[in-house]
Amino acid sequence: MDTKQWQLLKNDYVRRLRGYLAEFTLFEQEFLQRPASEQLKNIESLAHRLAGSGAAYGFTELSVKAKTLELLLQGLHNDVYAQSYPAVHESLSECYA
Repeated sequence: MDTKQWQLLKNDYVRRLRGYLAEFTLFEQEFLQRPASEQLKNIESLAHRLAGSGAAYGFTELSVKAKTLELLLQGLHNDVYAQSYPAVHESLSECYA
């Protein structure tokens, strides 16, 4: 793959990130009302995908933040919601940075 093709793929990925950001924003708003298990699984899956794809496209910091969020969300499945909330909220906020 040449540099031009790679840049086109990377630009497409960045465009898709905007949609992912919208999903995170919606989730953060719902998070205050203790989201349903399915919502947690969906956003955890998104964080997992971003952890892998971010690194593949050269966005190492995004990858690290997404992995951190994924692990924190996994803690919510273990019924430690109240203890995990501040860390998840902070991690979501860092995704926007």
